[in-house]
Amino acid sequence: MRRLIPLVLSSILLVACGGGGDGDSGFSESGSGSGDFCSAANQFAALNSVINEATQPDDLQSQLAPIESALSDLEKSAPKEIKTDVEDVVEAYGQIVKFISESDPSDPEAMMGQMLAIGFSIAEPAERMNQYILTECGLDLDAVTATAPTNIDGGAGDFEPGPVAVEVVNLDASNGPVDVYATTTNGFVNEYEIVKGLAFGESVSVNPPMPGYVVVVPAGTATIDSYSETNLASELVSDGDTYGPRRLILLHPDLSSFADVEGGPTSTTFWFDSEDDTWSNAIKDATPGQHVVTVANFTGASMNAAVPGAGACLTTSDSTQEGLLIGGTTALPFAFTPGPIDIGLHDYDAGDYDCLLAAVSTWSGQGTDGGRTLVVVYSDEAGAPAIWSIDI
Repeated sequence: MRRLIPLVLSSILLVACGGGGDGDSGFSESGSGSGDFCSAANQFAALNSVINEATQPDDLQSQLAPIESALSDLEKSAPKEIKTDVEDVVEAYGQIVKFISESDPSDPEAMMGQMLAIGFSIAEPAERMNQYILTECGLDLDAVTATAPTNIDGGAGDFEPGPVAVEVVNLDASNGPVDVYATTTNGFVNEYEIVKGLAFGESVSVNPPMPGYVVVVPAGTATIDSYSETNLASELVSDGDTYGPRRLILLHPDLSSFADVEGGPTSTTFWFDSEDDTWSNAIKDATPGQHVVTVANFTGASMNAAVPGAGACLTTSDSTQEGLLIGGTTALPFAFTPGPIDIGLHDYDAGDYDCLLAAVSTWSGQGTDGGRTLVVVYSDEAGAPAIWSIDI
């Protein structure tokens, strides 16, 4: 459960205890510092985990006693050389906790602004306190707060599903399984586990709460945050958005020229029945009398599509995208009459410019009047082109 309360207090604790050093993150009572103070410091560092148990400001009422006790112990046991700084930090931290427990959460930005102001006001004494704890107790408060566990509210059956369906498909053979969560975005962010360890070739569908996110992270990620840089995908659904009632998140290796790490994990999201189907990630709307096959390519090669034996590459059904190669986030639509459909994918980078050589992969399907199919070319576990498809 990643809510405003622990987010703010994490921020304050990092402000109040920033500056760290090279000491161990474990606790010891070595050095000249008081053993009682080191024990109290360890309890203080654990406050963020205690506060993470709260779901709303009212819930902090039941946590105020242990919080206040820990702060009191820290202050009472502080050695004289650091006592004034500890008193300043304890007073400020107490103000923050009291402020949260009594506040209306309807304006989270204002709450965070006021609390951060308190935190920054004691930055210097807090840094001195942190350095003392690091030197005398061997306890790095930065390291402790950085590993605070995530609390999960439940699974797919523990929230009201929204109207937008999101399917996550793992087409990444090289980067391991992923975990999928749904989260709310109503000020206090609740996290719901949809599936853990979604393996290569597997998929899962979820209707996240409205408003809310579908968040995909590497398997075993401890902290879930809709805005984290560790996310492989984070798809927002909200009232009034125009991206359509159905979304598809495809996980695949990043083989683009813009990749930070070649072959590293990334994702591409496609939208169905969007308000504007000319967007690059929007699948073309249905066309009466035709079956539209949209082809996306997540291999490292650029490709063209062709009907086997035709002796020429296909032209798209969208004149604004003529002449483009299939690759990257470009998904090109091709129109067919209803009936059996065969498509061959040809490797342009290997010199097959006119679709005259053998196809590197093929797809066959049955076209229907007004039907649509998304065909995705990806790399299998051996690195060879493979095809995944879905009828829309």
